[in-house]
Amino acid sequence: MDSPFEEVLLDLNQVASNVSQLVPPVVKLDTAVTDITNVLNDIDQVFADFNDVCIIISDLQVVCLALNAIPVVGEIADILESIGTVIDDVNSAISPLKTVTNDVDKVMKDVDSGLNTLKNTLVDISKGIPDATKTISILNALLEISGTLASVLAGSTASTRLEDVIAKYNTIKNEVSTDLKPIVVALDDITKVIDDFVDDINKAVSEAKTHISHASTSISTAKGHITPVQEAVKIVHDIMKPVIWLLDALKWVFDHTVEPLIKKAMEDTGLEKLIDGLETKLENALGIGPIIKDIQNTFSGNTFKQQGAVFSLFNDSSAASSTVTGWASTAKLLLNYNQDSSSEKNALVTKAVQELIDALVSGIVDINKITLAPPAPPSASKAPPAVSSTSTNTIPNGFTGTAASSQAVVTNLTKIKELATQVTEDDKT
Repeated sequence: MDSPFEEVLLDLNQVASNVSQLVPPVVKLDTAVTDITNVLNDIDQVFADFNDVCIIISDLQVVCLALNAIPVVGEIADILESIGTVIDDVNSAISPLKTVTNDVDKVMKDVDSGLNTLKNTLVDISKGIPDATKTISILNALLEISGTLASVLAGSTASTRLEDVIAKYNTIKNEVSTDLKPIVVALDDITKVIDDFVDDINKAVSEAKTHISHASTSISTAKGHITPVQEAVKIVHDIMKPVIWLLDALKWVFDHTVEPLIKKAMEDTGLEKLIDGLETKLENALGIGPIIKDIQNTFSGNTFKQQGAVFSLFNDSSAASSTVTGWASTAKLLLNYNQDSSSEKNALVTKAVQELIDALVSGIVDINKITLAPPAPPSASKAPPAVSSTSTNTIPNGFTGTAASSQAVVTNLTKIKELATQVTEDDKT
C-alpha cells in the first residue's frame, strides 16, 4: 500500500458511505416500529373493551339472580347464559393472540431501544468521520516521519526511542482497523435486513388495523345492546329492593303487593322491548372469535424475531451492537473524547506529536522553540567535539551526521512542527 494507514482510511470511507445510505432506511424502520407498537396498543384496547362488556354481563347476571322470580328478568338470565358459549369462544381466541402480541411487543421494544442508540451512533459517526480522517492522516505522516528518522538515526538512543513510538503508532493503526472492519460488515447486514423488516411490519399493520376496526365496532355494538338492559334491570332492582323478600311469598301476597311494582318497573324501563331479539343481537355482536383469529394470522409466520435480533443491543453479536461498540472503540482511539468533552478531541494527535518529539530530544519540548536551521559549522579556531560510538545524537543542536542526514532530520522536524501547528489551530476551532 502507498501509506501505512491506507487500509484504515479505506475502511473509514466505507463506513461513512454506508452511514449516509443507511440513515433514510433507519428512519423508515423507526416509523414502522412506532406504527406496529400503536397497533399492539389498539389490540390491547380491544381486549380491554371486550373485558368491559364481560364485566357488564357478569354484573347483570348477579342482579338477575336476585330478581329471578320476575319472568322477564329470568328471560334475561337465560339469554346471558346462552351467549356464554360465544364469550368462551372469544376468550379462547384472545389467549393465543396475547401470547403472539407479547412476543412481538418484546421484539419491538428491543428494536426500538437498539434503533435509538444506533441512530445516535450514526450521527456520531457522521460528525466524527472528518476528525477521524484528519487524525489518521496526521498519524500516517508521523509514522512515515518516524520511519525516516529511525533510519537516519540508526544506532543512536534516539533511534531506539523512535522504534517505540513507531510501535505505538502501528498499534493504533491495527486496533482501529480491527474496530472498523466489523462496523462495515454490521452496517451492510443492517441494510440487507431493513427493507424486508419494514415491509413485513407494514403488511402486518395494514391487515391488523382492518380486523381491529371490525372487532372494535362489534364490541361497541354489543355494549350498546347490553348497557341499556343493565341500566333498566338496575332500575327494576332499585324499585323492587324493598319487597325482594316477598318474591317467593304466597301467590295472593305476590299478586296484590309485588306484581303492581313489577308492572310499574316494566313500564318505566321499557325492559321488555329492550330484550326483544337481545340474544341474537349479542351473539352477532360478540361473535368476534373469527376476527380475533384473523388478527393473530396477520402476525403468524413473521420473522420479526430474527429480523429484530439484528437491532437488539441485548445481543452482543447483533449488527447494531457491533456498530455501537465498534465506533465507541474507534472514537476512543482516533478522537479520544466523549460527546460532552469535544475540547479533548485532538488529545491523541497532540500526544502522538509530542511522543515523536520526545523520542528525539530529552525532556518536554515546546514545539515553538525548536530550532529548525541546520547546526552552524564549527569555527576554524575550535575543533569539533569528539563523538564517541556510544554518544546520543541530540536534535537539533550538536547533530553530527552527514549533511544529507542532517537535512532529512530538519525536513522531518519541519513536518512535525507543521502538524503540531495544525493541531493547535484545530484546538482553537
